[in-house]
Amino acid sequence: MTEQSKTAISRRLFVRGAALSVPALGLALAAPRARAVPPGSPDCGDPGELIDNCVVQLPEEFTSTSFSTTAVVGGTNYSILFSTYIRAGEPVPAAATGYRINSIELTGTKRDGVPFSIKPHIGESGPRALGARSASSLGFVVDTPWTAGQLVRNFAYTYDVVYLNGLTEIQTCSYVTVMTLADNGMVLGGVGSVTFSPPRLTACSV
Repeated sequence: MTEQSKTAISRRLFVRGAALSVPALGLALAAPRARAVPPGSPDCGDPGELIDNCVVQLPEEFTSTSFSTTAVVGGTNYSILFSTYIRAGEPVPAAATGYRINSIELTGTKRDGVPFSIKPHIGESGPRALGARSASSLGFVVDTPWTAGQLVRNFAYTYDVVYLNGLTEIQTCSYVTVMTLADNGMVLGGVGSVTFSPPRLTACSV
């Protein structure tokens, strides 16, 4: 990332809205905002910049996904397993050799329409190398009963990516992805696969 684009991103901080419902957020992430231009178009300029509603996505891939749910005191425990892979290239800083992911929160809406925001008790941790697949996990509890029709299957997952040069932190950026648990037809949910939307940049600072 050029110094100019880093400065442009740093000047344009995007604040996450509190208690956004997943359906509304899913629509926002599924397509650029009104009058947005696609990345790489002549109107977008540098696709690594957050200007003129340009879409900025993290070059991250999610594979080997699975989930399981269990009944616990206070609600339903969710365990999410997946592999993550971040390759070099915009908007990853050119000087980055690795990264660390800090899981921030999961937001969504229960089946009764009540929004929630929770911090995972198990989140990603530890430094990873760019271009190498790393095992990841999330664990969290939603205060809904483990019964048919009550499982929440859509979550907005917010996390920070701390870019590293060696062990030195050089930049921190926040991203959000919509995480969808497969509806496998089982009465209580059991196990299944997970899909992740392309992570969108929400804030970035040096």
